[in-house]
Amino acid sequence: MNDSSLSISTISLRFAGRHELLLRDWRRFYQQQLPNPAEYNCHLPEFWAVAMLDELAHNEPDTTWLLILELIRQPLGDDAFGCLAAGPLKNLIEYHGPVVIERVEDEARSNPAFQRLLQGVWETGTPDVWARVERVRGAGWW
Repeated sequence: MNDSSLSISTISLRFAGRHELLLRDWRRFYQQQLPNPAEYNCHLPEFWAVAMLDELAHNEPDTTWLLILELIRQPLGDDAFGCLAAGPLKNLIEYHGPVVIERVEDEARSNPAFQRLLQGVWETGTPDVWARVERVRGAGWW
């Protein structure tokens, strides 16, 4: 991993040492998804990573932020990319919008992959936060 990658000093102590496993299993979970979304594979052993990232989005915005940025640095299929936008990133904005909005704006302006991810977020958060999201996210990708 490069200098901008996650380190123990940048993630919660509760999560230290498991971030690489979470990232790996989160990607693997979406690689194994069946084409029919109605057949969501919650029984797969990698599902823990999806559930954990969702929990982190509710409770640990800084950790979630770093994990999202790391995930978009790696190749993701369209389904995984869409689920990252409509799940963890949407939840991060919904539950922690006022705290993270400046980071979201800065990242969207400087990182085309993040701006594309932001285009997949469903409307959420306070009206003020959502207006700021809309200003930096550009046209939707649906």
